[in-house]
Amino acid sequence: MDYYFDELGNDYARDLDHNCIVKITSRSPDGNMYGIKTLIPGKVENCSYDDNYIIVYQKYHGFYSNLDLPLDNDTTVSEHYRDSIKAGIERLRKMKDCYWIIYKKKGIIAGPFNKRDFDIKCKKEGIDLEFSLW
Repeated sequence: MDYYFDELGNDYARDLDHNCIVKITSRSPDGNMYGIKTLIPGKVENCSYDDNYIIVYQKYHGFYSNLDLPLDNDTTVSEHYRDSIKAGIERLRKMKDCYWIIYKKKGIIAGPFNKRDFDIKCKKEGIDLEFSLW
């Protein structure tokens, strides 16, 4: 099965098949990616990027419910981490429209934000990116 990606720089990409943002973790000698880690699951509605940042608009569509079950039974995941993930999922469910900032060079993901808080954070950080129409 072929997967299609839109590379966003610094080994970040948008997975066009699953409509999510991923980090490329490994590449073959010819440069093709074969290892990826999902950072922002679908459904990503829009994103924009430059050399330093990726901004993401995501609309919650209920796709996180599958994350609840493995966390409850995974003994390698700490209880604190499990609770943190569940709290984040609950925030997404309540928010519906979510905004994220990926600091590419630092490897940090900030969010989810509501629109107001996202705009404030972008202004404070000097992030001058606009969402494009896909």
